[in-house]
Amino acid sequence: MGSVYLVDQGNHQLTRWMRGVQEGQVLRGGNGKGSQRIPIHYPASIFLDNQRNVYVADARNNRVQRFDNTDHH
Repeated sequence: MGSVYLVDQGNHQLTRWMRGVQEGQVLRGGNGKGSQRIPIHYPASIFLDNQRNVYVADARNNRVQRFDNTDHH
């Protein structure tokens, strides 16, 4: 797809690096733990399905979050 997705545990965020850019784009997180959709606390891993939906293992919030592909274009 030409992009690299990273889970950044130290900054509690999901970042996308698109081909040819010098800086990544924070898609979600960066604001610690919580039960709302946006906070991510120690993301552990990431998975993209065939429709480019993103699943993040949100370790310290004890959940897996799904972000639709329309959420990160």
